[in-house]
Amino acid sequence: MLRIPSKLGKSSQGAFEMDKDEILARSRMENTGIDEYECMVLEKAGRFSMKAGLLACCVCAAAGLFFAVQFALDIWGRHHG
Repeated sequence: MLRIPSKLGKSSQGAFEMDKDEILARSRMENTGIDEYECMVLEKAGRFSMKAGLLACCVCAAAGLFFAVQFALDIWGRHHG
């Protein structure tokens, strides 16, 4: 048993006893659906894909300008739309 002080106010003894399993069960309930590593990986992948898309748009726009002697704005609409 662990003696944990109450955050909501003082109990009759200033703390209440909780079983280790009860603490772990509450912690699991609070953290369901949240995976910090997965969030970090998705954020990194998003940044990479945005940079790759921007680079692809720049290459396509440069190629269009070089070969067709005009600037194609529809490529930017595909990436940012």
